[in-house]
Amino acid sequence: MINLCNVRVNADPTCITFDTHSTWHLLAPCLMIPDGSTKAEHTSLLTRILSLLLEAEESQDQRGHGDDKRIEIPPELPMEFSRRFADFYLSISETDAKRFDDLLIERSESAPSFLHWLMVCFLCSAEKLGNIELYWNFWRKLSERAVEIAVKLSQKSRLYSPYGEQSKLILGMLFADTPWQQVKPEQELLVPGLELLLDFVQKAGENPLVFEAMSRFLFSFPQLFMPKGLIILAKHQKKTRGTHLFSGVNTVFYLERVLQKLLVLSPAEYKQSRNLREVSLVLLNAMIETGSSCAYFLRDHMLHSARNF
Repeated sequence: MINLCNVRVNADPTCITFDTHSTWHLLAPCLMIPDGSTKAEHTSLLTRILSLLLEAEESQDQRGHGDDKRIEIPPELPMEFSRRFADFYLSISETDAKRFDDLLIERSESAPSFLHWLMVCFLCSAEKLGNIELYWNFWRKLSERAVEIAVKLSQKSRLYSPYGEQSKLILGMLFADTPWQQVKPEQELLVPGLELLLDFVQKAGENPLVFEAMSRFLFSFPQLFMPKGLIILAKHQKKTRGTHLFSGVNTVFYLERVLQKLLVLSPAEYKQSRNLREVSLVLLNAMIETGSSCAYFLRDHMLHSARNF
């Protein structure tokens, strides 16, 4: 509480709400907080604004309970706050970041759209700092909850919408919306998180969106994701059976090209690998069920080649 000209002003950030303060003026004090600051008043303010923005998105799901429960805010606020928060977050220590980690991870399922945009801001900030490991450090913290969300989505119903906000968060974490040019800087971005991505698909590959995302990685960056990624996909297909995992828009196309390169154009040591032939056969059989003539040709070519060894 501050006494200013005999007027008592409450300076406690926890008292801030969208009812007591104008949304157009909440960003300015956040912009004045210096990077790396650990002052209680600074971290409390950022924590409070972060909580309010997460609550605002959560309220959007209250349509069935009346519009009076929905919190309307200008779209610029979460976008600009996320940019500022990302710069601040990456400038503080692991210990100081934990209070924010707990809040973001806890609310990731109920506010996936905000998390999706925040991850983009984290990536941009990490690239500006020239330290992409900072991005992957937060990615690792969020991944456990994201795996739970992906598995839950796949178990809910085989008819769930791939265009929901939770799905967009998963796709964003797997760079499924990134137009890869297959150049060296993109590889340098993925290398620090390679094992994290493989582990994510290992745990959540039963989700067709995750399955398609790994197929795309194999298509775009075979030098990074082969053969581990292909083996993981075959494991999930063996368990799931049918063609459900191939319901992604481009899953079959990606794997057709990957397996064509592996079985027809690759060095002899790959073609002679019994394990890779078995993995390929599992995927090809499922792709043939989808009506892929290319998969039929590749399976015939593989079996014919195997008889010649």
